[in-house]
Amino acid sequence: MTEEARLQILEQIAGIITGDDQRAMEEVRLCTREPQVYQQQYCGRYRERGIDLPDAAGNDLQWLGVADILIEHGYAAERDWKDEKEDFIYFLSQLRPFAALGLSIQEDELDEDDGIDAWCEILARQWSAEKVRVADFGIDSDSYVLFLAGEEQLSALQKLAKQIGQWIT
Repeated sequence: MTEEARLQILEQIAGIITGDDQRAMEEVRLCTREPQVYQQQYCGRYRERGIDLPDAAGNDLQWLGVADILIEHGYAAERDWKDEKEDFIYFLSQLRPFAALGLSIQEDELDEDDGIDAWCEILARQWSAEKVRVADFGIDSDSYVLFLAGEEQLSALQKLAKQIGQWIT
């Protein structure tokens, strides 16, 4: 795969998740097309993740950059693997697509002793009529970068991510 094809796929993934939000996509294009400028401008984000910029691989930096852009623009929320139920519900409900999709969470169905994986399965059942899933933008960490996607979108996103050596679940 050419570098140009990889960048186009990365931009396509971001476009699907953000609904081609102009402001978010401008930042994504800066991350993909001018990575050194982006990394210099947002080096604090990488430092927070414990990443030493000169030593990190460019492909992974761009993937992480897109994850951070999704978070910054309200399309994703990064949650620790041991997240509290109340925090999980709060941050999911604050995602930009949540209200637009007309979603609600029946909190009593989520067991406080479970974790994110179990809660996402329950939400998949709750939202089966809307055909919406909570997806994870894989960043090879003990945290989740969660976003909302329609079932068909999620399938397309998973295929695209795989093509560039990344993963979305």
